[in-house]
Amino acid sequence: MTAFEISDLFNEADTNGDGTMDFEEFCAIVENCRDTSSMWKNAGALEQATKRYNNVLAASDSLFAKIQETAAATCEQDDQGRRVAGCSRVLAQFCVMIINGVMLTLLCFFAASQCTELVTLFNSIDQNNAFAIFEEAVTTGEAPDLTSTMNDLGGEAALMSQLQNIFMKAYIPFAVYFVILFIITFVGWTRSQAHLGHVIFGFHVIDMESGEPVGFFGLFLRNFFTIIVMGFAAYFTPQYFLETCAVIQFISFL
Repeated sequence: MTAFEISDLFNEADTNGDGTMDFEEFCAIVENCRDTSSMWKNAGALEQATKRYNNVLAASDSLFAKIQETAAATCEQDDQGRRVAGCSRVLAQFCVMIINGVMLTLLCFFAASQCTELVTLFNSIDQNNAFAIFEEAVTTGEAPDLTSTMNDLGGEAALMSQLQNIFMKAYIPFAVYFVILFIITFVGWTRSQAHLGHVIFGFHVIDMESGEPVGFFGLFLRNFFTIIVMGFAAYFTPQYFLETCAVIQFISFL
């Protein structure tokens, strides 16, 4: 904290203006700052957040220390004496792919389990002749009358509610996983400026000319450009999606 911030904190506490914070003034700050916009409250929250963040970094360093020492021992040195990762870069990439692959596979199995509920719901619709009604509507060219079917299922709102519940139960685990992955990657960026595999192996992405860490825009392209390209491929040319992904991954490893 700056001298000005510390001065403001003590000025807020020193309510009688005698230049010191006595015990009564200290008690007032402790008891009241939690429920107000006091600078003491904000200072405490910032301090706690910083401590927790540093604890996470320290824990990750301790957890992956052996891996990082082994990776560092396999590195070569360039003309400037900087260590340059060799094959362990590929291992780091495989590492993050395996972690993501295992987690996404488990999530897909969980999402597939929700399909039974969806099948049950569609069977109930089919039993109410909804598909026959639609077929008749296509044949005659008239709008289908689903009033009786919707009434039997509890109404259109009830049907939509059931569908939303099924899809949300399948979607939420994916959302939680990607939020956690984003947080871990963000923490890793402050150290390695790279993806989760680089965090584990302790690698840093730097500009080889200046030796400085790569900027945010470069990191963003490095980590997410291939995902963006594959997203466009899935949207505009879904019939070539697998081929596009295979080519991009092949170029990435080269």
